[in-house]
Amino acid sequence: MIDSRDSHYTLEWPHYAAYRDERPSGRIPAEITRENEYARLLAETEHFFVIPALGGAFLPGYIMILPKDNIGSMKEVPPEQREELGWLIAQMTKLVENTYNRNSIQFEHGMCGCVSDHAHYHIIPVSKQATEGDIFTAVNDTLQSRLIGIKSVIISTPYSTLEGEIPDEPVKLTHPHDIRDYLAGGIFSNLHAQVEGKQLTLNDLQQDGTSSLLHELEYIGGDACEIPSDDISSAESYVYFKAPGMSFHTTVPLQSQFGREVAFRASAPHISALQDMTIAAEEAGPIPAWDWHEYPRFENIRQTLIDLAPGLAKLENSEEARTLWLSCQY
Repeated sequence: MIDSRDSHYTLEWPHYAAYRDERPSGRIPAEITRENEYARLLAETEHFFVIPALGGAFLPGYIMILPKDNIGSMKEVPPEQREELGWLIAQMTKLVENTYNRNSIQFEHGMCGCVSDHAHYHIIPVSKQATEGDIFTAVNDTLQSRLIGIKSVIISTPYSTLEGEIPDEPVKLTHPHDIRDYLAGGIFSNLHAQVEGKQLTLNDLQQDGTSSLLHELEYIGGDACEIPSDDISSAESYVYFKAPGMSFHTTVPLQSQFGREVAFRASAPHISALQDMTIAAEEAGPIPAWDWHEYPRFENIRQTLIDLAPGLAKLENSEEARTLWLSCQY
């Protein structure tokens, strides 16, 4: 058996296939932990597979779709597999939204080089009470919290450091904490300074010139899905984001966990459990509740397997699923 500790956080297919072949058929594990994280395979088609997300599962129903081939982004999916991918995204979206009576946010950090260089497409349930305005605000708040677009603050006014020294030349603040302090009117705010860069908003991302560079994935019996087109460099990182009432695709670096933070911010005002998580995280320290490194929430991963299995079983027996060889694991 492959030990997950030997290649931590990997998303490559052989690890999940090995666990699938060794476990009792149809049995959901008694628990999901770091020791058996590859036992969370939910479903597979000929070229793709579906798992509950290990990272940041702050709500049951958070899943990811991954290619079996070892590729770095959904942009690299071969043309002959795109119909299958489009169908799978559509069916998994319906499954999550219908099972939990929620809407969804979907995103991909293509070529992100984050926890894995293996492509993975996120589908996260969000409260139906979260309006388009809530999501718009959540995106902009997330962009602002990450200082997206602001590179530095250059202070030209002489001042005394904590060590009593007065710098001879302008000082460039690049640490996010120092930049936030200046922008919020903190200790540097009374000094003459120049902000390098511009705080970006959702409107900027939607007009940055790359939103049209998308493939439409036509699939049987559904609308079109989108993935980045071949006009994007194969080595270039990007973010594709889709939510009720909006979507964008950008090559602006948004930092990891962007979509996860937006989903949490949009749903938190409407879901008491997320409000409780926020309070507990704030009491524990500086790490926010949506950060999967600190809060993997394994109990929600197993609950996702339990909740989605019945709907998957029905889908597995449909004519479309048989055509595309959907195999439900539970």
